[in-house]
Amino acid sequence: MSRWIALVLILWAARAATAQADPIQVSKGTPTVAPAAPAKAPLPRDGIAARVNNDILTWKDVDDTLKTMPKKSDITDELRMSKLRNMAEERLFLQAAKQNNLAVSDQELDEFLRRELRRYGNEEGFERYLREVEKTKTEFREEKRKEYLVVKLDHHLRQKAFTNPDDKSPGLLIDSVSPEELRAYYEAHKDEFKAVENITVYRVGLQYGTERERAVKLRTAEAFLRKLEAGTEFYVAAAYYSDVRQSVETDRGWTQQCAHRELTREQANQFYAPETVTYLFDTIKEGETSAIRDDGRTFNIFKLMQRVKQREETFDDAQFRIRSNLENQKRETNRRLLRAHLMKGAYVWPGDLFDPAK
Repeated sequence: MSRWIALVLILWAARAATAQADPIQVSKGTPTVAPAAPAKAPLPRDGIAARVNNDILTWKDVDDTLKTMPKKSDITDELRMSKLRNMAEERLFLQAAKQNNLAVSDQELDEFLRRELRRYGNEEGFERYLREVEKTKTEFREEKRKEYLVVKLDHHLRQKAFTNPDDKSPGLLIDSVSPEELRAYYEAHKDEFKAVENITVYRVGLQYGTERERAVKLRTAEAFLRKLEAGTEFYVAAAYYSDVRQSVETDRGWTQQCAHRELTREQANQFYAPETVTYLFDTIKEGETSAIRDDGRTFNIFKLMQRVKQREETFDDAQFRIRSNLENQKRETNRRLLRAHLMKGAYVWPGDLFDPAK
């Protein structure tokens, strides 16, 4: 009898175990993997790119504005889409200017162009610019007429909102900057105006311990300099010869490089003798390669790529730069506000043209 009881207990335990195991069996096998997001389709090469009310923009229109790009490989879909958005936005603004009966007279345009031409130094510089961008003076003039008309539209709508506001006012900001705003920005961003001193320098480091090692490393350093004289790039040769590398964090993680980037004087004092720090920060010129420097157990050869030495800016020093930056920020905000305002009563295709996620 006891054997039968034991057998029944064994069978009952096996069934219970099987019942508990069943849910686990369901999850066995290859796990379900969510399908990868489909690759974004490339933009068309021709056809209609966008409609802004009754105006049509084609992909040929877009590509014509990029024809002066020196490297065709730089003309990406992202660049083409950005250019299309700029063109569509301009059409939207020009249509609004026409609806508000705005225009740019030849006299206004001539004065505007006189200010613009100062950017090119003289007539020769202006002619050189036109050749580079493959434009005629007439094309340049008409381009600037549109640009100035958008400026007039902005001023007109802000003036209208101030003198005769209604529910059609786009709520544009006054783009002037008050003394209080200037001071508030300076006080809130003191780090932007503090003194800055750093260098970016390529370096070959050859370490030694004994006199015999010193002699070997000295010959290696001399061989490195001969490579440079033969035309090898410093950084390429350094990657082969240098014993010492710095850990640098990049977008792809940490990597080892034969360079110091934005090295401060305080940081340099942790690596080098005082004489070498003075040489790097006060003596060697940008683009210059040093002789072999014995820095105590290490032979170093440097090439200075950049030196930044900026004194601390007082409020009086910085206020003109602050004003320019804040005014530009307000103008950019006004462009977005005006575009959003005009979009409410416009037909724009595709509907997500100005969606930054597109």
